Amino acid sequence: FVGRLGAAPLAALGVNTGAQWAFDRWGLPFTLVPVLVAPVIEELMKFAAPLLLWLVRRHSISGVTKGIIYCGLSATGFAMVETILCLGGVGYRAGMDEYGPATGLMALFTIFIARILMSGFAHPLFTATAGVGLGIAARSTSAAVRWLTLVTGVLVAMMLHGTWNFMSVLVAE
Repeated sequence: FVGRLGAAPLAALGVNTGAQWAFDRWGLPFTLVPVLVAPVIEELMKFAAPLLLWLVRRHSISGVTKGIIYCGLSATGFAMVETILCLGGVGYRAGMDEYGPATGLMALFTIFIARILMSGFAHPLFTATAGVGLGIAARSTSAAVRWLTLVTGVLVAMMLHGTWNFMSVLVAE
C-alpha cells in the first residue's frame, strides 16, 4: 500500500505535466488541464488500488461502507503526497525563485491554508463516490449492474473533481 501512495500522484503528475505541454503547443489555455485532464487521471489512479483489491480478494469489500473506506484511504494518501509536492514545489520554491524567501514562505502558507485547512477532504470526498459504486458492485450478482455502478461511481467522482477544479480556476482568473 505504501508504494501505491507514490505511484498514483507520480502518474497523475506525469500525465498532467504532459497535458500542459501539449495544451501549450496547441495554443490552448493551461487552465483546461485541471478541469479536463487532472480529474480523469487522478480519479482513475485513486480508484485503481481499491478496484484491484476487490478484483483479487472479492470478500475484502463487502458493501458500500467498505467501498467508501478503501477509496477514501486511497484518496487521502494521494492528497497527502500531492499536497506535499504543492507545498514544496509550487509553493515555496516557485515563490522563492521568483521573488525571494519571504514570497516563498507566503506562498507556502497560502497553499497550506487552501489545500489543508479549507479543502483537505476534497479528494476523499470525490473518490468516495467511486467507493459507493464499488460497494454496490461488490453486493450485486448482476454483471451489468456491477459494470454500470463501477463506471458511474468513477464518472461522478471525475465530475465532482472537475467542478471543484473549475471553481478554483474561476477564482484565480
